Amino acid sequence: MIRFGCEAKMAVQWLYRRCGRVHGPLSLDDLKAAVFLGFLGPRDLVRDAATEQWVEARSVAGLEPEFGCGSTDGVGDPADKRALDSCSTEEAPSPDRS
Repeated sequence: MIRFGCEAKMAVQWLYRRCGRVHGPLSLDDLKAAVFLGFLGPRDLVRDAATEQWVEARSVAGLEPEFGCGSTDGVGDPADKRALDSCSTEEAPSPDRS
């Protein structure tokens, strides 16, 4: 068998759950934008689109810095408050992917 190089590795796509809805798939950069915009808090659940295991967003490598420094449990984090405030009767939109 002749091989013509490495197979292209696809970037991980993520899903997140907010206000009873699943959003995504999103890239890690899109998840970071969701944190910045207040749509995703440290305790919100996310998962790799290829798996079935939901984990807290704060445990995803690459997202920890997005939740601010100094807090290890997410309690009182500004990101947690923004995410809670965004879960009102209106559905929080997914970040703009433009």
